[in-house]
Amino acid sequence: MEWPLRSPKGSTAFRLLRLALPVAIALLAMPTVQLPAASPPSRGPSGVVVFAVDPVALAAASLAAGHGPAAAPGAQCSLAPSASATCTLPSLAPHPSAGPTNENWVQLTGVNGPSRRWITMMAYDPIDNYTVLFGGVPPGQAVSATLGDTWVYAAGVWTNLTANLTAAPSMRYASSLAWDARDGYLVLFGGHLLPANTVYNDTWEFLHGAWTPLTPTSAPAARWRAAMTYDVNDSYLLLFGGTGLTNTSAQITFNDTWAFAGGQWTNLSSTTTGHPLPRYRASMAYDARDKYAVLFGGCTSTASLCETGDTWIYTNHSWTNKSSTLTTHPSARVYFGFTWDSALKADLLFGGSTSTTSGQQGDTWLFLNGTWSSLALATHPAARGYEALADDTGDGYLMLFGGTDYTTYYNDTWSFGPALVTALHVAPTTLDQGQNLTLTSAAWPTLTSYNRSYAGLPAGCASANLTRIACVPTAAGAYTIEGFVNTTTGASYTRNGSITINLPPQITSFTATPSVLTVGVTTNLSLFATAGTSPLSYAYTGLPAGCFSANRTWITCRPSTPGSYTLHGIVRDAVGNQTSMTASLTVFAPPAVTGFTVSRTFVDVGQAVTFRANESGGTPPVHFAYTGLPGGCSSADTNLLACVPQSAGTYIVTVNASDTFGYFVHAAVTVTVAADPSLWGFVATPSSVDLGASVTFNFSVANGTGAYTFAYRGLPRGCTITGGSGQSCQPTVTGTFAVIVSVTDGAGFTVNATTSLVVNALPAVTSFTVTPNVVDTGQSLNFVVAAGGGTAPLTYSFTLLPTGCAGATTATFSCRPTAAGTFSTAVTVSDAFHATAQGTAVVIVHRAPTVTSFAASPAPVVAGTSTTLTTVVAGGTGALTFLYTGLPLGCASVNSSSVVCRPTVTGSYSITVNVTDQLGSSVQATTTLVVTPVPANPSSGSGSLLGSPWVLLGLLLAVVAVAAIAVIAMRRRRPRSPTTAEPAAAPEPEPDWAEGSEGDGA
Repeated sequence: MEWPLRSPKGSTAFRLLRLALPVAIALLAMPTVQLPAASPPSRGPSGVVVFAVDPVALAAASLAAGHGPAAAPGAQCSLAPSASATCTLPSLAPHPSAGPTNENWVQLTGVNGPSRRWITMMAYDPIDNYTVLFGGVPPGQAVSATLGDTWVYAAGVWTNLTANLTAAPSMRYASSLAWDARDGYLVLFGGHLLPANTVYNDTWEFLHGAWTPLTPTSAPAARWRAAMTYDVNDSYLLLFGGTGLTNTSAQITFNDTWAFAGGQWTNLSSTTTGHPLPRYRASMAYDARDKYAVLFGGCTSTASLCETGDTWIYTNHSWTNKSSTLTTHPSARVYFGFTWDSALKADLLFGGSTSTTSGQQGDTWLFLNGTWSSLALATHPAARGYEALADDTGDGYLMLFGGTDYTTYYNDTWSFGPALVTALHVAPTTLDQGQNLTLTSAAWPTLTSYNRSYAGLPAGCASANLTRIACVPTAAGAYTIEGFVNTTTGASYTRNGSITINLPPQITSFTATPSVLTVGVTTNLSLFATAGTSPLSYAYTGLPAGCFSANRTWITCRPSTPGSYTLHGIVRDAVGNQTSMTASLTVFAPPAVTGFTVSRTFVDVGQAVTFRANESGGTPPVHFAYTGLPGGCSSADTNLLACVPQSAGTYIVTVNASDTFGYFVHAAVTVTVAADPSLWGFVATPSSVDLGASVTFNFSVANGTGAYTFAYRGLPRGCTITGGSGQSCQPTVTGTFAVIVSVTDGAGFTVNATTSLVVNALPAVTSFTVTPNVVDTGQSLNFVVAAGGGTAPLTYSFTLLPTGCAGATTATFSCRPTAAGTFSTAVTVSDAFHATAQGTAVVIVHRAPTVTSFAASPAPVVAGTSTTLTTVVAGGTGALTFLYTGLPLGCASVNSSSVVCRPTVTGSYSITVNVTDQLGSSVQATTTLVVTPVPANPSSGSGSLLGSPWVLLGLLLAVVAVAAIAVIAMRRRRPRSPTTAEPAAAPEPEPDWAEGSEGDGA
């Protein structure tokens, strides 16, 4: 918290001087420090680009108006492209000392301003022509709150801008605030917030009624109670000292020197000589006459009795302590008002706090030509400290606001300048033709002996000796109004005021583009107006949901509710005149597919389907596109799409609906396209059955859509079936049937298949024959069974077959009986269904003939004598026949079981008898018959040569040999046939390499 201090009072007066020359004179000095380039143009709330003040133009205007030292030759100035000014001025005579003046303190009574406060910040803005005040501390020694409001003062009127600011520094007090003439805006740095005990080092720009935070790359350490002024000679804001906090919240005091230019802070401490002691609560003002900054007073320690009264000057990186050269100076003090007085061309100091018993001060001092002088003024503000003092060059005086003596906290406004302060208030300064205008002529001190008159009034307004004139201008234009205040002594004081009277605002067009759209689509509302008092404000009513009015000539919005709207575009100018125009807007609901269906969700390949999209909303025309269609279907811009799918599969078909603005919506439906149903493997099992036997119909079916239905055609009587595969029945008629099954799927697609069914009669044996039916054992029997009906395969089984014929299983077979007898053979024929039929046949088998004995008697026998061959036969059928072979000469075969013969040739004979019965069975038997020669006559003594069997044999062999020789001889003598030529010798084959052989490349 701040500690209470006290001071004495005093008064004197000086003549009012006009403004502007100090700036011109100050610009004559060339800057010596390299600082960042000038900041870019600032922008006010309305977006208008405002450039920094042109110092050369201000200097030239000031000189042209006659301001400056008496008889001083004119300065020659130029403005380089870099915005640096170069001026030359001939040598001047020594500055005159301050002398008597009619300048005085005047309280501007009746001026309603900011609330009571102390340690506030105040500086003059020469571009916007008003004094700006920010923040401070409300009444109370225990600092428990801080202010953060922004006020401006001009021509005796305070205006609170706080409510209209979009950005502003946070609440604070004891910041540093000064006009940056190089960059053309007010700069605020640092400050302190209580009770949070927060210290700032942020930098803010103020111009055209708007605060803008700046972002320099570096800045002084966070601090408050630092001294700052604009150094015209060096072309930068100069900041010195102040108070900061350590990381343990202990106060520290600075004596660093910083420059601010081009939006950047530069620490000059390392290049600056002669630094004052660290201090805070000091004040600093620029002496434009002598071209240096003046630092006075402040605290050099954190002790309670800390004020000093030393005087320092700064120029071109150098601090110089002037205290030792001064014969008089203000007493040591803190928190005093200190500023350049452009009328007196000197720095002026007022008041401040001290630790003496006299407390706050009320004295006024001038610093001129490097010396301090006290002004004895009869009237002055009450002694105080912590006040704010600024050079209000627009109104032609210094102005003081607020402060405290720790008993009273002030919010009074004082001027230091002319003994009579006048003001002409024009309200409003800009208005429309036909609106009310008020002119108020004010004068301080308030006296009743003033006469007032007005000149330059617009048509509809007339001058009168009145403090206030109310009228209604009837003509548009720009007017300079003069307000005259005449005293009884004949003195006349003039104040000027400007007024601009505009035609009422007129709307030239109000359109919505597009005026027909879909919810969610952007539309631009354009509202154009002319005339009226700037700035014009714009408002929109009748808007659909989703659209919001804004103070712009256009707004962009996205309606969120469909409907037809009549929009009102309202233009209001700065003085409240209003006009309006209407426009139409039609907003459609977004396109929506309320239903997306397909005529059949299950369909076979080749069957037609129709997709239908029921759509609502959207800005016409609405377009349709389909994706995910089955093969054979193509998208078309229609909500009714018919096609014939050609590819099987399950398809998610999406319809996309978009309106004129491309607003997109979609819906989907699933359609299953099945391959056409296929039917195969249709069979009757069995495919051939007996009458009355069960038959089952089987088949396979695949693909298709949904459930199948079945139908049969061509079934035999006794079969009535309707179901699917595996249905059975029992035919009641015989025949061959072409049975057709029809399968229809859920999509109505039908396929057919045909199978053959044979229904057979029951098996029957139509004949059973044995050929021959009478045989001998060993003879072949042929069995033949003829069967009718039945279902193949038929099987055969036999009973009572002749011995040797067992095991037969076929309809025909042959066998040879091995035993005689009469056999009643039976055959049983069975079909696939085990139905049977029987047949019988009788077979007689006789015993085959056998020769039980075969012999000649007598045997041996003498040639020429008789012997009997006797054959004894057993068995056989019917009459027997006999045939004998191998008989000797003299014996002949006869068909008799007994043969009597007389062999004539001796020898041993193997005689065979062949016996055949009536059935052709034959049997043979062999016996040996030896025919001996007739015994020799023992009485003859010799035998006949021919009578010897060996002789006969030899003769026989000889005869055979002679005959053979004769035959060979006769063959050799046979002549050749004359027509038979010998065949020519076949030519010898040529070698295979003669010509044309394969492989020689021909």
